[in-house]
Amino acid sequence: THSERTINVFKQILPYLKKIFKKRSAKKPQIKVSLCFGADPEFELTYRGKVVSASGVIDGGTSSYEEIGRDGAGSQVEIRPAPSGNIERFVRNFRKILVKFAREYPGYSLIAQGDVFPLGGHIHLSVPPNGDILKLLDNWIGKWTINLSGYARGSYKKMSAYETKPWGFEYRTPPAAIFLRPEVLSSVLRIIKAVIMAYFSREGVALEPCDEEIDRLNIRAEWQILQEFIANYLTIDKDVLKNWRVRRYRPKPRVDIFFYDDWSSDIRIFVRLKLAEKINKVANRLNKKGIYRLILFGFKEARGNVCNFKSQIFEYIDFVYTSDKRERAFGLPYSVRVGELTEELKEKWMRIIDEIVMNLLS
Repeated sequence: THSERTINVFKQILPYLKKIFKKRSAKKPQIKVSLCFGADPEFELTYRGKVVSASGVIDGGTSSYEEIGRDGAGSQVEIRPAPSGNIERFVRNFRKILVKFAREYPGYSLIAQGDVFPLGGHIHLSVPPNGDILKLLDNWIGKWTINLSGYARGSYKKMSAYETKPWGFEYRTPPAAIFLRPEVLSSVLRIIKAVIMAYFSREGVALEPCDEEIDRLNIRAEWQILQEFIANYLTIDKDVLKNWRVRRYRPKPRVDIFFYDDWSSDIRIFVRLKLAEKINKVANRLNKKGIYRLILFGFKEARGNVCNFKSQIFEYIDFVYTSDKRERAFGLPYSVRVGELTEELKEKWMRIIDEIVMNLLS
């Protein structure tokens, strides 16, 4: 249905399908449904109260098999709990990953604000999507929570947003805010489950929530929790670990490495590995100097072999990349960033890395 060509083909075969298949009875049959939940909500990564990009910090990528990863843009952190048909177990699965995050990334936290990067609270459902189900989700959950999105959500902030998946579909309208507190997440899932299970039953479900329907579905407590959360949202701390009461760990000395502009993949991987080995040995000294982020950016090819730090390899130019005291930015020429990673270039990079570390310590 997303392709005009496909629609035209379907129109041609429709008369033959009508001859082959019988028309379904108008009476709605009772369907047994086993509902399973999954999710991959997005959060902003913070360090010392400042939102930073997950790229260069979070090791995981976009694979659904990685419990802690990054979204497709690479800037947000995605938490991917194991799916479950049991809501209590699913909420526990989510908290376990938050505990894992706190241990693996001490000093960092997650927030559901969404003012710097767009944050979706994507919920996975093991039923096929249709117009009725999307309207129900919008009316019972989507329209109540969508305005909890931050300023950065932009075009992602829309009703009836979904993606079809092999196991069902992903409902993308709610923001990450619904994952901010365990009782809110549990309530949202219980409301969704009650509505969808009623939809597939003979009794059906009201398209819009009302007191009579809320009581009939036995979700009065969950509805009150959600409404109170929405009403008080502006005054609630948006720190996810704090709201889930996850223990914080004292951060180990570390300096995160970020790559900007054009880099060949092999060169970037090699430089990150070798530079991290050097940086980790002196991270404590650098942190005492107030340095927590190292940025490697690039000059255009037309500038030639230039850099913005003291070097015996390249020509120096006066160029300030950042004014943040916690960051140090090193500009490097195009010739060492793009191309084939030869043995000669590896040796050259080892000398560059030594110069970068010496500049950081001086």
